[in-house]
Amino acid sequence: MKQGIFMWNFKETIPAELELKIRAFDGLLILLVGLIYSSLLVGLIYYLVKLSFTKGFIHGLILGVFLGVFSYLFIYLNNSFILPKVKSILLWWAFSALLSFFTGVISFLLAYITLSYFQAELPYFLKKSEYLFTLAVIIGVLTYLTGFLIFLFVLMRNRKEAYLRKAIEADFLSTLKLMNLHFLSNSLHTLLELTELEPKLAEKFVQDLAQFFRKVLTSERMIPLEEELNFIVTYVNIERIRKGRIIQVDQNIDQLTLNIPIPAFTLQPLIENAITHGLPEEKDKPLNIWLEAKLTGEILKIKVRNNGRPITDFSSKTGLNLLQKRLELVGGNLHLESKDPPCFVIEIPTKEVKNQA
Repeated sequence: MKQGIFMWNFKETIPAELELKIRAFDGLLILLVGLIYSSLLVGLIYYLVKLSFTKGFIHGLILGVFLGVFSYLFIYLNNSFILPKVKSILLWWAFSALLSFFTGVISFLLAYITLSYFQAELPYFLKKSEYLFTLAVIIGVLTYLTGFLIFLFVLMRNRKEAYLRKAIEADFLSTLKLMNLHFLSNSLHTLLELTELEPKLAEKFVQDLAQFFRKVLTSERMIPLEEELNFIVTYVNIERIRKGRIIQVDQNIDQLTLNIPIPAFTLQPLIENAITHGLPEEKDKPLNIWLEAKLTGEILKIKVRNNGRPITDFSSKTGLNLLQKRLELVGGNLHLESKDPPCFVIEIPTKEVKNQA
């Protein structure tokens, strides 16, 4: 049964989508919300008690800085220490509510102490402890409500991204299935010819074909680069026999990149594209494909180039468009570096893919 945002069964364990997955942009958004919310609120309070709105706005900015910093810290602690250990949604909500509330209270008190230290002009009621406590509680409640709205926004974004990821993966798997049926049909035709003409080569062809489809049927969504490279070797062996052409693949791979996870079948569409569209017209001329992989900071950069025919149209290739969408799901991208000679470059942030592996 599907559940809406407010329809969780509190006896269930915490779903992964509750993790806020804060990004750099989200951190800036939290700080901005804290600054705007607190500066306008404090400015309004100052105006109502006949003090300068501008002065209240400035004092509110100080409160907003504390709110933004402590809110970001709260979310980090929540994701890193609370979510992994608390299994009940009810307990998670309780912890989150308390932390949000105390974030507001502590931020308000720190802002008050800071302004008092610099002898800033404050409203008269802040000099009374009961009013100070009441206002701290109000700020705490408002902070929780604001945090809850931010949580709902991030939750809906996470769900949207999850649905988009599933849709793209389903589209990719559907396309892959059709391509493999076509590939299998052609391969079986090749096998029939080899069985009669070259039985030993036919045996090797069957072994590679079995290994290829075993990988296609059992592969995880994310696999190490080394595993993808091994799959490419098998695929090229099959294509070399099927096409009856000389196809050479040279690899220049940084050893540090071999264990980095990447989306499965990332390189295969590029190799297939090189073979399908790049084979030289002269049948005795070899097709050379170069694979390079290296780390540039926290970015895995993979370059695939060949000495085949120049690329005339890149945008219309369905397989490569799907590859681009799958790479975007892990924060990566695919771009055409050169049409002649054909050269594609894949860039994948290692931090993002390690979180999804």
